Amino acid sequence: ENGITVWHALALERQVLLTSSQLSLLTTCSEILLSLLFPMRWSHAYIPVLPHFLIPILSAPMPYLCGVDRSNLPAVLMELSPSAN
Repeated sequence: ENGITVWHALALERQVLLTSSQLSLLTTCSEILLSLLFPMRWSHAYIPVLPHFLIPILSAPMPYLCGVDRSNLPAVLMELSPSAN
């Protein structure tokens, strides 16, 4: 069910953020999700492992598929909170 929800978000060109404490899983899961879009292609921002210093781009009004280390999740939530904008 969660997989279908994520696929649906990607097909609708939404912002999708993956988190994991294992960075290798972020890349693997991101690649699998993109392959599930076939025959469509993801032509938007794709950063399977987003470095900490790039977290501010998550506030940009564009579709993206990004993965972040779980240790960076508090900074991501702060960046995405409405009060931060």
